[in-house]
Amino acid sequence: MAKIESNATLDELLEQSTVKLNIPGKAGWGTGFFVAPGKILTCAHVVKDAGGQPVQVNWANQPVTLEATVTGVFSDPYDLALLELKQPISGHPCVYLDNTPKTDRAIQSGDELYTYGYPDDFSNGAPVTGLCEGVTGDQPPVIKFKAGQVRPGLSGSPLLNRRTQKVCGIVKFTRDRSDDLGGGAIPVSAIFSKFNELVEQQTKFHKKDLRWENLLPLARCRPRTVAFTSLVITALIGLLRLSGALQGLELKTYDHLLRNRPGTDLDDRIKIIAINDEDILNQEESGEEIVGATSISNRLLTDLLVTLKSYQPRVIGLDLYREEALSPDQHQPLLDFYATQPNLITLCKVSTKEKGVDGIKAPPRVPSDQVGFSDLSVDTDNILRRNTLAFSPDSSSPCQARTSFGLNIASHYLKQKNGNFRMDELITQDYCTSLTFYDGDKMLFKQPFLIPSDGGYQGYQDLSNGCQVLIDYRKFSNINKASYSLIDILENKVATNDFKDRIILIGVVSTKKYVDYIQTPFGIGDDQQMAGIFVQAQMISQLLRAASGERAFIAVLPLWGEALTIWVWALIGGVLAWQVNSIQRLILFLSVAVIMIYIICVTLIQVQFNLWLPLIPLVLALLLTAGIMTWLTFQIKTGSNIRLLRSAHLKP
Repeated sequence: MAKIESNATLDELLEQSTVKLNIPGKAGWGTGFFVAPGKILTCAHVVKDAGGQPVQVNWANQPVTLEATVTGVFSDPYDLALLELKQPISGHPCVYLDNTPKTDRAIQSGDELYTYGYPDDFSNGAPVTGLCEGVTGDQPPVIKFKAGQVRPGLSGSPLLNRRTQKVCGIVKFTRDRSDDLGGGAIPVSAIFSKFNELVEQQTKFHKKDLRWENLLPLARCRPRTVAFTSLVITALIGLLRLSGALQGLELKTYDHLLRNRPGTDLDDRIKIIAINDEDILNQEESGEEIVGATSISNRLLTDLLVTLKSYQPRVIGLDLYREEALSPDQHQPLLDFYATQPNLITLCKVSTKEKGVDGIKAPPRVPSDQVGFSDLSVDTDNILRRNTLAFSPDSSSPCQARTSFGLNIASHYLKQKNGNFRMDELITQDYCTSLTFYDGDKMLFKQPFLIPSDGGYQGYQDLSNGCQVLIDYRKFSNINKASYSLIDILENKVATNDFKDRIILIGVVSTKKYVDYIQTPFGIGDDQQMAGIFVQAQMISQLLRAASGERAFIAVLPLWGEALTIWVWALIGGVLAWQVNSIQRLILFLSVAVIMIYIICVTLIQVQFNLWLPLIPLVLALLLTAGIMTWLTFQIKTGSNIRLLRSAHLKP
C-alpha cells in the first residue's frame, strides 16, 4: 500500500483519493473517488452492468485489487452511484466536497477546474484541466466546462475548483472525446441531495484527518473562536481599567464628550455677584481695608449683604472665606447679619492631613446648619469633574460641616420654596447613602454616589473620600447677563426684581489678586479654567434641575452593564474580521464601526439621556478583537502554526 504523505499538494491529494473501477467480464473502466472511509462515489453508468457482482477497485497503482459493492444508485438525470469496500482499509484520503449552501458560490463562471482520472488513453491515470462556463438551469443542474479533453474512463472523476480548493462536482460526460471541448459534471449539491449521509461523514472525516483542510487557503476560525477571543479581550480591557491604565485617557475622552454637548442659559434661579479686578482696585484706591485673601472689606461686605437682603432673595451664598475674628465695636453690623439671617449660607474648609492642607473656619456667629464645606475632589490631572456633597470631617478640623456649600444652598432654596421639602441624611456611620430629595412622602429623585468601579474611575480610591457625584457641566451662553459686579450692586445699577426669590452667589473672579480659578473640562471661552463661583453655580444648578425633574444626574452603567457593552463591540469587531476577507474592506467597516461608537457615546451623554459610555474601552475592544482575528486568519492562510490553530477551534 502506498504511503500517503501528510505534506502532499492538493493535486497529489486529489490523485491519491481517486480509484480505477472495473466490472469483471466487461470492457473498459471508469473512475471513482473516496468520499468517506471505505466509500467510493462514481457515476451510475460506470457500474450499471455490475448487477450483483462486486466491482474491482484499483487504488494508488497497487497490485492488490480491492472489491466493492454498490450500495446506492440514482440513474439519469443524476447518474450517481455509491460503493462500499468489502474489506475496509486505513490511511486513504477523501476528497473535500464543497458543502457551500448555494451552488453559485461553490462554482462560478471563469473558475479554473482540475480533475484526475483514468481515461482510456492513460490507463494508469492522468490529469485534465478545464474552465468553467457556468451552471445550467436543469434539475439537477449541470456544470459546463470547456478547454479540457474528457475521454472515456474519466466518468466519475472528482472535479476540483481551483478557487475554492474543494471538489465542486463529479465528471459525467464529454462534449467530444476527440477534442478539448470539455464536458459536464454533476454539482456536489446534487450529490448531497441524494446521499445526505455524506454530509456528516465528510465532517467527521475532515475533522480528524486534516491533510486536505490544512491546504485550504480560505480556512477561517470557527464562530466559537470569535466568541472566545472577544471574551478574552473584554476581560483584558477590564483588567486594564481596574489597574487604572486607561483612566487618564477615559477622563480626557469624557471631557471631550461634555464639550460637544449643546450650550444652555445659566439657571435663571441663580444670580452671581462677581467681584472682579476693577472692584478690588476701587477698594484699594478708596482706602478700604481688605483683610487676608477675602477680596472685599468688612464694611463693603456689610453694605452688600444688606442691599441684597432688600432684594428679597431666597438664599444668599457667600463663596468667600471670612474666618478672621471681628471686633464687635467696629463690625457689629456684619456680626449681627451673620447671626440673624437664616437665608445666608457661608463656607469653611475641612483640613486634609494626608495632603497637608490646613482647614479654614466658618465666619463667626453663623449657625452651623448654614455652613457648608468648600472642599473639592480634583482628579490627578488637576481637573475638577466630581462634586463632593457630603463628608465626615475629622474631629480636630476647624470646619465641622458635613454637607457641601452647594448642597446647603440648594436644600435651603428648596425648603424656602416648598415647606414639605426634606433630604435624607447622606452619611450614616461614615458610609455614603444615596442622595434623595422628598416633597413630603413623595420622592423627587434618588441618586447613588460614585464608587471606585464607576465609569472611567476604575479603581480610583479617592472616590471613597466623601459622597461624590459627577458634575453636570454645561456651556453657559448668557454668563455675562447672569452675573453682576460689586459696583453694579452698591451703586444700584441693577433691576431689583431680577434677584427676588432667587439664589444670589457672591464670589471673586479676579485674575490678578485673590485668584480662585479651577481647571474644568471646559471653561469660559478657550480657557479651561473656570472661576470657583461659576463652578458652584454649575453644581447648585445641577441639584435644582434634578429636584424639579428637569434633568437627571450624569449616570454610568453598572459594572456588568459596561462589561456587556464592551463585549458586544468586541464581538462585532471579531465577526467583521471573521467575515470580511479583504483588508481594505475590513478597514472601511471598522472605521464605520468606530464612528458609530462615537456617535452613540455623544448622543447618550446629551440632555435626553445623560449617560456616560466608556468610549475608549469600546473602541479598543472592537479593534483589538478584529486585529487578533485578522492575525489568526492570516496564520491559517499562510499555513503558519496550522496545527496549533486547528486545535484552537478552526473550521473551513
